[in-house]
Amino acid sequence: MNNGFNTSIGKTAQTCLLGSMLTLSMASMTYVAPTAAASIGNQGRYFTNKVTGATETVTLSGSAAVQTRALQAAIDRATNKPNGGVVKVMGNDLKLAQVDLKANVRLEIQSGKTIKMADKVLFNLNRNGQGPRAPLMQNVEITSTGNARFKIDVNKNAIFLNAIPVRVGYVKNFALSNFDIKDNYSIFPSLFMVADSDARTVANNATYGRIPQKGVVENISATKVAAGYALIQLFSGKQMRLKNLDAEGGLTIRLEPGSGRPSDYLNQAGPRVGNIADIKMIDIENTEGMAALFLKPHQKICSDITGTNIRGVNSAFTIMSNSSDSSTFSRGYFERTKFTGRISLTKTKNTPLADIGASSQYFVEPSESAGRTKIADFPNDPSGRRWHTKPIAPVLLASALNKNNVGTAVKGRFGIDISNANITKTGNYERATKVFYREDAVKLNGKAATVWINK
Repeated sequence: MNNGFNTSIGKTAQTCLLGSMLTLSMASMTYVAPTAAASIGNQGRYFTNKVTGATETVTLSGSAAVQTRALQAAIDRATNKPNGGVVKVMGNDLKLAQVDLKANVRLEIQSGKTIKMADKVLFNLNRNGQGPRAPLMQNVEITSTGNARFKIDVNKNAIFLNAIPVRVGYVKNFALSNFDIKDNYSIFPSLFMVADSDARTVANNATYGRIPQKGVVENISATKVAAGYALIQLFSGKQMRLKNLDAEGGLTIRLEPGSGRPSDYLNQAGPRVGNIADIKMIDIENTEGMAALFLKPHQKICSDITGTNIRGVNSAFTIMSNSSDSSTFSRGYFERTKFTGRISLTKTKNTPLADIGASSQYFVEPSESAGRTKIADFPNDPSGRRWHTKPIAPVLLASALNKNNVGTAVKGRFGIDISNANITKTGNYERATKVFYREDAVKLNGKAATVWINK
């Protein structure tokens, strides 16, 4: 990456350019001559780098309010530059409130630096929970200045507070890469892919189709993820590649549109409006959490989901799927969902460190049921909202009755193709089973969980 002048420019031109450079005292902003800065580059059908315009380096200092204003002003300038603009962020004490990304902008954060959040949302990509909707935003990227990652600190001392480091709404052609998230069991996923709709309390609302599309999310990790949340959750999203993602605790990837509750208007918009489709996952890992990947469709029909090389380490499962339990709308399903490569669960500690929710209790190791009559008898996880147990199995397909019979679509049953996956279970387990199905559910007293199985 060259931050200097193009050597083909003559001395006179260089002198003119130098004379036109402006240095501002607030946040020490420096304008740099046009150059193509670093990008993850073109990624096939998932991302095309269209930002090749001028770079502006911003060295931030001062309060969060001062830094946020300075960075936002630089982004606002960059969006109007020919061929888009690059904003390079430097500084030793980075503190930011919500920053709104704009079309045709690449944001590069100095490698090795930490941004402390000073608001519920840090980077907002065209998602406006209030007011009129913006037109489609295109060509946006957030990455580091080099090979080393930067860090986002949610900056919350108490657990289970609101924090969304990156929120993506009505955006096409975007890339997020090369950073780590220091969480503290926050409410909301760290990376939230969500429709940007208007009239949110109106059923059959087609504006829930304003969703993230054509995106790459890669080389990102998170620590202390709450069990009910994830490093990344797709409420909605199409044509996306998720690669080299790992989380400690909770879930790494959650493919779950909405909540499925009666007030969930995303699901009331229709089974294919704002759904999840055409998602490719590669090299996904979870440690001491619930699973690396969780799939639950609610009313949506979610299509063409693929994954390869999914790993769990001391987690309850590696891949989990479940049917919707809603009684207020027709239940959806995942179709054309397939996993290849290795699906592995590795147990290195014989202690209860894996996260489970209410439905997972039906599959715990037999010794974990001993002396317990309800889920609340299990030790609490650090968030206090879920529970801990020992690793169980690489795959839980609670969306299918058994290996040979998926079940009825009325109850939202669906299968997942794992026939070409290499499923491995490493460590000391009480059962050799690698794949559990819904009909394997057993209550803590050892009896079949018939009511839940047929729910």
